[in-house]
Amino acid sequence: MKVDKEFLALRGQVTDEEFNTFAGKKAAMFHDTREKMLGLKKGANFTLPAFLIGPIYFAYYKIWTWVFIVIGIMRGFDIMAKIISLPPSTAIGTSIGVSSAIIFKPMYIKHAYKRIIRIKKAEPNIEHRLEKIKKAGGTSWVGVALCLCLLFIYSYVSLTFIGEAKKKFDNTNTEQAASQ
Repeated sequence: MKVDKEFLALRGQVTDEEFNTFAGKKAAMFHDTREKMLGLKKGANFTLPAFLIGPIYFAYYKIWTWVFIVIGIMRGFDIMAKIISLPPSTAIGTSIGVSSAIIFKPMYIKHAYKRIIRIKKAEPNIEHRLEKIKKAGGTSWVGVALCLCLLFIYSYVSLTFIGEAKKKFDNTNTEQAASQ
């Protein structure tokens, strides 16, 4: 059983009540993952919604850093594909989906603990602190809508970009076949 040392260091600074307040109605879904991170349970973490809708799921849980990281990685692969003239592929999306599904729960828990610790340092009053923790956590349908807009813009740029790359790839292959 592997213990997550970073989580272990954060664990003593956040109570279960504070974490449950942050996670809201979904708090129970993270219980097994916290035990795995402490080395009390074995098994892999896999979150199907994170696999299927990656950045949208991160936005739903207000984890904006990871929304931008995942979209940035996708854009980076688009650029690399254009540079080396690769045809479009679903392998990259599948890889990102699997990675997102595996890291989501442990990453969310660490994100929650770090946010809670920052709030605790800034707010000495327990009642105000719990209200701020509740507001910082939970889920956000507005975040989903914003992420969908961001993904729409990304898709438009990528499809334009990939369309040009595919034409270039097809032209290169046609020229090579003609010269042989």
